[in-house]
Amino acid sequence: MKQPRLPNSNRRQFLSTVSAAAAAQAWAGGGVPVASAQVATAVSSPGPGARRLVLGCQMWGSDEASLQYYQRYGVGHIMASPPKPGEDGRWRVADLLAVRERVAQRGIAVEMLPLPGLFDHILLGKSPERDRDIETICANIRAAGAAGIPSLHYNIATGIYRGPTPTYRTDLRAPGRGGTFYDTWKEADALKLADAPKERLGPPAEVMWERIEYFLKRVVPVAAQAKVRLAMHPPDPPWPRGFWGVDRVPGTFEELKRYIAIAENEYHGLLFCQGTICEMLENPAREIFEVIRYFGKRGKIFAIHFRNIRGRRGDFQEVFPDEGDIDMLAALRAYKESGCGGMVEPDHVPGKNRETIVFAYGYIRGLLQAVYEG
Repeated sequence: MKQPRLPNSNRRQFLSTVSAAAAAQAWAGGGVPVASAQVATAVSSPGPGARRLVLGCQMWGSDEASLQYYQRYGVGHIMASPPKPGEDGRWRVADLLAVRERVAQRGIAVEMLPLPGLFDHILLGKSPERDRDIETICANIRAAGAAGIPSLHYNIATGIYRGPTPTYRTDLRAPGRGGTFYDTWKEADALKLADAPKERLGPPAEVMWERIEYFLKRVVPVAAQAKVRLAMHPPDPPWPRGFWGVDRVPGTFEELKRYIAIAENEYHGLLFCQGTICEMLENPAREIFEVIRYFGKRGKIFAIHFRNIRGRRGDFQEVFPDEGDIDMLAALRAYKESGCGGMVEPDHVPGKNRETIVFAYGYIRGLLQAVYEG
């Protein structure tokens, strides 16, 4: 199956106009450049109404070696490396356009960029830093919209969380197949760790919700005006209340519903990490399909981290996509039947290296062919 890409005529138009537009930027107040209407409409992918799932990747950025790697394995859509912001923390439209042009020259579409990490002050409620950082995020959303970047990814997590490993796993060396290792999380083991903090490291859950609402009600209208999808990745792994002194939200299906209900808008949704959401569930092999359909039918799934686990909430391993508890073909069919579009991406494949990720590319491509071509 050929992966969808920018049609040749549109791609030629994009490449021919982007340089001229970048040179002719008109700068608006607050240091946010405004792209010409011609470039703003030369977007590499459709808006929130997209109805096709495509093979994508967020793992390796967009350096030249990675772009060649994507070409080799038929990955036509990526989350690219963002340009370095200015001293004020803000992207320049010309720099964003340059990223799109360089990636498009390889026949690959930039579907998403990660928002710079400005969330500590926001979720800690620190003022005036909180309002300053929110305004910086809003400026970056506007710049992304002017440059035709369809989506931005962010995590709801702050630096106050710490754990036994960089990825909050209790074991990174559990034996896997063929000499690989499976990242493992067991809450019961984590509670026994000598360095588990005894002090409270964060506010109660309802205070966190107030801060999340403060943030969303300011940025979502900006995203809607800029026509940029904001895709939230849930905290990984989900924790029980007060675990390691933190109330980490959203951490359940019901809390994800609550998150999405704040500032309801078609540009406010999820980077649907299937692995993380399975980690929220007591019986993920059965329950994940309800979650997919709930958010999919509401147009809230903007991209999918397509990974598998063994286990359940509080006790799981991250495994290869073909050997976990989740029926991945049934999951992909549920996304399609729910009207989801966008990237289906490998995530947390054991080893997390280019060799093991290639296995996931082939696996996802095969499932996409089965779902769309029968």
